[in-house]
Amino acid sequence: MIDPFSIGLMIIVFMLIAVIMSIPIPIAVISASVVGLTLIEGFDFAGAQMYMVIWEVGSSYLILNLPLFLFMGQLAYRSGIAADLFNVMYHWLGRFPGGVNLATVYTATGFGALTGSSLATVSTIGQVAMPEVKRYNYNEGFSAGCIASASVIAILIPPSLPMVIYGLWSETSIGSLFMAGIIPGLILSIAFSVYIAIRCWIQPTLGPPAPPIPFREKIRVLPKLIPTLCIIGIVFGGIYAGLFSPTEASVIGSSSLLLLALIMGRLRWAWVSESLLETSRLSLSIFMIFVGGVLLSRFLVQVEFTEALVDIVNHLFTSPTTFLLALMVVYIFLGAILDSYGMIVLTLPFVLPSVQSLGIDMITFGIFLTLMIEISLITPPIGLNAFMMQKITPNLPLWSIFEGCIPFVIISIITVLFIVAFPEVVLFLPNLMPS
Repeated sequence: MIDPFSIGLMIIVFMLIAVIMSIPIPIAVISASVVGLTLIEGFDFAGAQMYMVIWEVGSSYLILNLPLFLFMGQLAYRSGIAADLFNVMYHWLGRFPGGVNLATVYTATGFGALTGSSLATVSTIGQVAMPEVKRYNYNEGFSAGCIASASVIAILIPPSLPMVIYGLWSETSIGSLFMAGIIPGLILSIAFSVYIAIRCWIQPTLGPPAPPIPFREKIRVLPKLIPTLCIIGIVFGGIYAGLFSPTEASVIGSSSLLLLALIMGRLRWAWVSESLLETSRLSLSIFMIFVGGVLLSRFLVQVEFTEALVDIVNHLFTSPTTFLLALMVVYIFLGAILDSYGMIVLTLPFVLPSVQSLGIDMITFGIFLTLMIEISLITPPIGLNAFMMQKITPNLPLWSIFEGCIPFVIISIITVLFIVAFPEVVLFLPNLMPS
């Protein structure tokens, strides 16, 4: 008779083969977990676990964060706020070397505070910025790489969808995770912009300065910042001050966006309807990811795989730093073959027990994971942001976009190393929050 641990290994191998065969990851994980539980404890036990997990995940109060923040992001995506934000940034930064690309970095940072979605950010800003790139004869490959890379900042600047998923999964305060992402996100945006400015100063053909814009015109466009600043102030000011929870913040943020769109004369039922439909589709996908992840975690406990893995990790790694560095290499590899949700659902059931046993701060690890997901979005061959940019600029070869992303991947890796070495940077704002 095969022992439970061997069954666990076989099920994990079959699950990975299913993922490689392009079977949707939630289906592969749920199916593998149910089969494994059936082999260990019988079909009735597996069915009972499936029922309990669906009920527990579906009835969780915190799960409300997902559709509400998704809806907020969809509203921001379709309301035209990103175009306004880019217009302001371009007016103030366009005259510098690489000015259009600098504008995309800070637009992505600001827009990320509204959407929490990297793909929505790259799609929106790409359509706004690429006409300016062509107008001023920028290098399109470099600029497309800048836009794809800058858009990943959106998942580090809260509200961040990966942070919400991680917070729900690990039972870590989502409000603290949101606050923890702000400083690393700003560090990343500054590092990206410094690189762009220096590179375009050395090679002006990559991004020549735009003609100077009169100061009076710069002042005239500043009111376009008001909607973005209002939402950021309401959502993050309320969370930071302890006035409301992240779930309540998502409701208030969505309502505020609808009200602002109405005041600005932009509210259209067509895009509100599209936002609701897309929110429903994404919510269902993420719900299935949660169900699969919880089922997999319970199966791993049944076959004592989690306990064995923790023992191995404690034996191999003598410090949290060496563990995170090794995990960093693993995530860079996984990012080349899996999408961001795949990385989450396939690794957290294995990784979290080891993180807890090594005493790694859960908030710090959440930011570490978010950064690694960000890197996966701009690395070949899966890099979804690069593929989205290729859809926006179909005449531009995909390899050219990935080539433009490479320097930003390196900058992101350096940022991760900085976070690992100095975790107090991550914890500074969460530690200031009211308890």
